[in-house]
Order: sequence, then structure tokens, then C-alpha cells
Amino acid sequence: NISAYEKDQMVRVVLVTGKVAVDLKKSFNDEHRVILTPGRMIEFENKNSKWSSSVINTASVTAWRNNKLTFINEPLPDALRKIARHYQFNIRFNEKELAHLHLDGTFDAMQEKDRVLKTVLSIYGLGWRVSPNGYEIIKSKK
Repeated sequence: NISAYEKDQMVRVVLVTGKVAVDLKKSFNDEHRVILTPGRMIEFENKNSKWSSSVINTASVTAWRNNKLTFINEPLPDALRKIARHYQFNIRFNEKELAHLHLDGTFDAMQEKDRVLKTVLSIYGLGWRVSPNGYEIIKSKK
């Protein structure tokens, strides 16, 4: 399972079965090869070119096959983009304001998008308004 989208902060490769070699360039002349085995994940941070390898519950990253949206320590901007991709709508927000926030949770992907958005955003005191360009994430008024 590979998650690599242009605007996401992280690129993730998770192996469910088999064996995969991942080549990571550290610099112009320095490469590092990591061999992934089932249940392992490589994460690459686009911002600072750092990578890490860890053990993961593969059910969490293949949950989409069972109509689930699962987030484990997911940067909130990336989680919001995944929700928008799943429900096929445009979303706008201030990346810097949300970059330090992370989301953990599983949602039924068959739920209405407004219900999922409300649940996620209410955790952080955020809301949204519909604009001509899609959904705009805003700070909720108290």
C-alpha cells in the first residue's frame, strides 16, 4: 500500500505481503536501501527529507478496502486532504496553522462527508464554510 500525494507531508509505503526493496536517496552520492517485510512501514517526510521504518498493523492501512477511513498519528492537513479525496470535494485551509495537529481515528467511509468533517474538526475547535471553491476550514466561533 503506497500513499504518496504531492501536497501531503508524508509519503508512506506499507507492505502487507511479500518483500520489497525501497531505495532512499540521502544526498547526491548517498543511497540507502531498506528491505520491507510484511507488517513494516517506511515513512518519508517531504519537508525535511527524513525517513523512518516501523512495525505497523497492516489492517489500519488497508481499511479502505472495507470502507473505512483510518488515521494513525496522521498530520491533520494530510488527513483532511485524504477525506477530501475520498468524498471528491475541494478543501482549503491554512497549512501552517494545522501542521502541528495530528489525527487518530477510524471512520465509516460510507458516512456523509459533513458528518465526518464535523467530527474531525470539532476535536480541534474548527469548523468550515462552503465557498465557491469548496470547503474552507475555519476556527469555530465560541
